[in-house]
Amino acid sequence: MIPAGIKLSSFILAIDDEPEFLDVLKEALGSLEYRVRIAMDPGQAIIFYQEAWRDVSMVLLDFLMPRMNGDRVLAELQRINPNVRAVLLSGCPDVPVESMIQKGLRGYLRKPFTLPQLAKVVRDTVGEASAQRTIDRAPLPQSPAKPAHRPRPTV
Repeated sequence: MIPAGIKLSSFILAIDDEPEFLDVLKEALGSLEYRVRIAMDPGQAIIFYQEAWRDVSMVLLDFLMPRMNGDRVLAELQRINPNVRAVLLSGCPDVPVESMIQKGLRGYLRKPFTLPQLAKVVRDTVGEASAQRTIDRAPLPQSPAKPAHRPRPTV
């Protein structure tokens, strides 16, 4: 079942130069019933976006990548679609997040992050804040090891 607020034909475009991270990201978002397309090369991602931007509900974007940083990729995506919904996912401490937000970036998640953090950012970005979903608090595999399940306190 595709979550409310996402057209059946739409998907999330994830751009990152780390194939392992993209695989985990695609699996995590797939578990939340999102369709995901991945791109390791920023230049190829821009070409793809130019052809399919109407079907892209949002873009998840790394900052440090070969040949082109995330701020330049964002600028290129905005040339194609000024209303692109892009969220930066980066583990780099020196990311110009504030500057990018002023230029239209919709959000930022610092790596490593948990599945609930990712789910919230994606829901908020694609306008699904009202969707009710129970999400386990388990971290994504790149996060530091934590218990897979925590008992919830009873009220």
